[in-house]
Order: sequence, then structure tokens, then C-alpha cells
Amino acid sequence: MNIDELKNLAKKMGGVVIINNNIPEFVILSYENYRKIEGDKNHPIEKTQIGRQGEEAQLIERLNKEILALKEEIKQREEEELEREEELENELKETEGEELEEIR
Repeated sequence: MNIDELKNLAKKMGGVVIINNNIPEFVILSYENYRKIEGDKNHPIEKTQIGRQGEEAQLIERLNKEILALKEEIKQREEEELEREEELENELKETEGEELEEIR
């Protein structure tokens, strides 16, 4: 894609993001849009970005809480499984001890 195509896209779309290996590297805006963003922090584009950042932070917080809850649930299940194994081992020892006494 040449520079003229990028300029036309930026005019039509309001801006173009160039991505390399799934990582945004450049943003191409018209000078007018750039000035609006740079000069006016209350510009709708800026507000949208701030809103998205807040939404992302809330999503991350919610996901972290869910991960923590899942880790706790896994820990609890593991502890219950260990208790069951210990009970089974104790029962097995008792049964083996009773069988040995019967043999004697």
C-alpha cells in the first residue's frame, strides 16, 4: 500500500492503525484530527479512549476476581481429595490389621 492510499483511508476512516505482528505500531490521522485530539482532551475520540481504558480495567478486575475464586475452589477440592485419600488409607490399614489378627 502506498502513501496516497493510506492518506485516502485516513480521510475516509478518520485514521489508520498500522499493525505489525498483531502489535499496533503507527497511527495515521489527518492533521485536523490530530490537532483536535492534541489540543482538546475533551474531544470525543479522547473520551472514548478513556472510557475504553476504564472498561478494560473493570474487565481485568472482574477476571482477576474470577481467577482467584477458581484457584480457591481448586485448592478446596484438592484438600477434600487429600482428606478422602487419608481416610481410605486409614480404612485400608484398619482392614489389613483386622485380617492379620484373624490369621493369627
